[in-house]
Amino acid sequence: MPKVQQKATSKQSAVLPLKIEQRLLKHLRPSPTNAKLHSDVQLRSLARSIQSNGS
Repeated sequence: MPKVQQKATSKQSAVLPLKIEQRLLKHLRPSPTNAKLHSDVQLRSLARSIQSNGS
């Protein structure tokens, strides 16, 4: 897949390359250092909230 670069605006001083890779879901693994982890209780609560209130 080709690399995509963002154009610099007047507020940006440098252009950083953006690399996008396509991967199969079976190759994805959760990061042990990810701060966005939820307990089973939190996940059930979120699911109930979405079901009753919508997304």
